[in-house]
Amino acid sequence: PINNEYQLDIDGVENFDFVDLPNRKLTIIEKTITYEPTNIKEIIKNDTITQTLMPGQGGTSGRALTILIAQDRKGTPCVNEVIYLQMLKDKRVYTARTNKDGKAEFLLPKGKKYMIHFRYKKDVDVIDLSRSFGIGYKSKSVIYTPSDKLQHPEKYIPKPEAIFTDQFFNFINKQFERPKEGEGVIAYARWGGDINANSKQAVLQLTFTSETPPDHTIGPPLNICLVIDKSGSMAGYDRIDKLKLALIEYINKLRPDDIISIIAFDNYQKIVLPAQKVGIDKKQIKDAIERIYADGGTNIYKGLVYGYQEVLKNYRKGLVNRVVLLSDGYGSDDVDSTIFMSKSYNAKGVECSAVGVGNDYNYPMLKSLASSGGGLIHFVGDDDSMTKAFLEDLSSVLVPVAKNVKVEVTYNKHLLFAQLMGYPLEQKSDGKINFKIKNFFSGLDQMAMVKFTLIDPTKDIENIPVTITLRYTDARTNKPIEKITTAPLKWSETTGELEYLLDLDQKKLYATAVMNQSLKVMAEAFQVGDRTSAKAALENCMAEMKKIYPQATEGQVNILMEQMQEYLEILNTIK
Repeated sequence: PINNEYQLDIDGVENFDFVDLPNRKLTIIEKTITYEPTNIKEIIKNDTITQTLMPGQGGTSGRALTILIAQDRKGTPCVNEVIYLQMLKDKRVYTARTNKDGKAEFLLPKGKKYMIHFRYKKDVDVIDLSRSFGIGYKSKSVIYTPSDKLQHPEKYIPKPEAIFTDQFFNFINKQFERPKEGEGVIAYARWGGDINANSKQAVLQLTFTSETPPDHTIGPPLNICLVIDKSGSMAGYDRIDKLKLALIEYINKLRPDDIISIIAFDNYQKIVLPAQKVGIDKKQIKDAIERIYADGGTNIYKGLVYGYQEVLKNYRKGLVNRVVLLSDGYGSDDVDSTIFMSKSYNAKGVECSAVGVGNDYNYPMLKSLASSGGGLIHFVGDDDSMTKAFLEDLSSVLVPVAKNVKVEVTYNKHLLFAQLMGYPLEQKSDGKINFKIKNFFSGLDQMAMVKFTLIDPTKDIENIPVTITLRYTDARTNKPIEKITTAPLKWSETTGELEYLLDLDQKKLYATAVMNQSLKVMAEAFQVGDRTSAKAALENCMAEMKKIYPQATEGQVNILMEQMQEYLEILNTIK
């Protein structure tokens, strides 16, 4: 039929070509197609495909000859290294070894994207054949820097300061009322359950909530630079596309007088948007974001330098002067040099926050940048909730509410302090403990749990409440604030032997807190060479989890359980 366009599929190759028939009667259209069939020997084992290419093999109509050149940072060829090309949105993996020149050849189906992995490094870069037509050919150079995490599993045991406790802080019951505008931070305190004469333990949950400014209409003006990792690994799993959608949504929330700049980096850095006021018409900013595409390596150092310089162009006190790094934190640059450079700009008054993208981040690296930069660290995964999570997290780190937050807990003679979970213990004396939270940002919740041993409890314990004193400096008025909350225990004669966590949400929270604390104990023991104590910390915790939370299927609980099991397996394999 005339006046139609037709897709041509040949020998299993979809959309090989097309023909457009005009709206003319009695017309003959002749179409000549160059077709090269694919004849190749492949060994397929499960989802892994190994190919044997003939000398002089070229591309075919359905496949592109793809040559990867692997080198280290100094440009030395990586010889006899296995390369894995994982077809995105598919389980198939193509594998080959590099030759003496660091080259590996593949004959890959066109119309697909492939993530590049090595034995000791995942998500290195992406081969994009989605727009490959005709007799295809593709060549790409990649830098291979083995990951210690994969090459030396024993190094995967984190240092105590790198324990990922954000899962604890983010796992907070949202039933608490958020402070009204101007109220700053509010402390809530509640016990895990009622007690009686048979009770041995009591757990106090402290939740701290901060006010959320509506749509950034309050709070200081922003002078921020978004430093975006656009390396090849960001192309995988649709990370860059989801991130761009989230950024555009975020731009919609900025005010006309806010100052925004955008840097994108791979091996090199590029000023996508020079520092400028957001203004009323945000189309230019959104178009700049749309033009970002992922390819190449990762040099965080260069990206951050340009980001800091853009912020300094409009630096002045009273603004939120901040660089926000969006990356997985893995790069070809030297980590120590990057952190040292970042601190030099922090000393000039420019803060740094980090948003980890994907499901595998260089946590110590991102944590160090954010901690020294006075900002916060947050993570967004690869799932479909990235936009929502990104908006919540990035929005919250930009509006400070309270500084130098200190908490004092005063308790009675029937309580013996046993453990603080969530924060380091700053000071302990008879009947009193103290800890710090540092800074608070809008919309972010924090939580701590205090575990007590009960000493000869009687009903009069209800009349001697625990007192929580919250002290901080209001970040907007710079005035000191003090707030006092009380938490009386409740006596119940009918509870029998105490199950001190009756509420399901309390069980989840307590389980998460205990596991984070055990991970920290494990890390401290391993750091001093005590592998036996490190294993015992994990084994004892997992045994307790079976008692207090036998059905550990909730998201954050399950994540930590799997993490502990992984660390235990590593400890068992270390000789």
